[in-house]
Amino acid sequence: MSRGGALFLCNERLEAGKPIIIKLQIPGTKETPEIFANVRWISKNPEASYQYRTGIEFNSYGDKKNQNPETVLALLRSLE
Repeated sequence: MSRGGALFLCNERLEAGKPIIIKLQIPGTKETPEIFANVRWISKNPEASYQYRTGIEFNSYGDKKNQNPETVLALLRSLE
């Protein structure tokens, strides 16, 4: 995971380009921000745990519709 996006494992094959909202749970914090993102790519997972690897790109940060709040960006920076 980075400020710009994330990779996660799942059993559902999401469509590239699909807008999604993820709820981020960070161990050791009480914050669970919702982050607007888009699916960028999908690939088969070679391991047996989950079927797919999914790459997402977070929407930009700002005050406009479908942008992520600056507080989310500050939180992600604090985790680096």
